[in-house]
Amino acid sequence: MFFLKKKKKDKLSFSIAFVKNFENLKTIIKSLKKQKIDEVFFIIDKNIEKDHIKTIKKIIKANFKNYSILSKNFQKFSKNVAKVERLNVFELRRLQNKKKILYSQQSILSWKIPQMFPFYTIAFEDNTLCFCAPIPLTKDSSGFLLKKKMVSDFIFNITLDLKILDEIF
Repeated sequence: MFFLKKKKKDKLSFSIAFVKNFENLKTIIKSLKKQKIDEVFFIIDKNIEKDHIKTIKKIIKANFKNYSILSKNFQKFSKNVAKVERLNVFELRRLQNKKKILYSQQSILSWKIPQMFPFYTIAFEDNTLCFCAPIPLTKDSSGFLLKKKMVSDFIFNITLDLKILDEIF
């Protein structure tokens, strides 16, 4: 009997969705579902009431298989995302073959990591969203694919090339 090994995906359709207004959640989800996104990273604004967080979690779980949720009092990360709190070489080497996207609460850490290790990184600090990649992958050699102050509902879609991370390091 032969077992076929499941092939790893080379590309990942990834979205970051910032939910500032609870009433717009259904519109955001509808838009993401139309685009056939593989994975979504939801950031819930700190001003959304605690009562709405349970409803948001239920709605997201019902609509997406691979998702992460980040809110003031709740964090859930998908199988592709890990949280890092400091630049620890041993921990990052351990994560290198398991995770491709890292989350940090510090934008400077989120920028530093992909300059030394093969990761995409997300940071959300002081209401600013940063998404970073290794410098060879960014057009302007800044390391930032996105750096934006969040003031309203927002969706950032990108196709991540996971294979190229292994090739450049």
